[in-house]
Amino acid sequence: MKRYSLKIIAPVGVLLLAFGIAAVLAATRPSLAPDEVRERAWLVTTAPVSVGMVQPELRLFGEVVPGREVELRPLVTGQIVETGKNFREGGIVAAGELLLAIDPFDYDAALAERKAQAAEAEARLAELRARRKQGAFIYH
Repeated sequence: MKRYSLKIIAPVGVLLLAFGIAAVLAATRPSLAPDEVRERAWLVTTAPVSVGMVQPELRLFGEVVPGREVELRPLVTGQIVETGKNFREGGIVAAGELLLAIDPFDYDAALAERKAQAAEAEARLAELRARRKQGAFIYH
């Protein structure tokens, strides 16, 4: 029986001792009064304001990267005969400004040939329509 009562009394005693210590600490705690917040005044130096252009000089290291980059590919082949005045790496160009002029010899000849082929096809179509009106077609 002694052993049984020791198993119960020891933990209860430890709990009572802990609550007692907590009560003593809470009762003897110093009360803290809130500190009064005072507004501080800072001493500063001022300068009169003047209107003017200010251009700060910055010495920086790094890499400049363009906001947009364009890769040019012509629709036709040929030799470049003229370049625009702003056509250079990093240059700023306006809308509609000349960038490159390509020698028109090659594609002018090709255009003339295609126009001749189109005219020939239209003439052939007109001939076939005229023959159809005359009833000259024999269907197999």
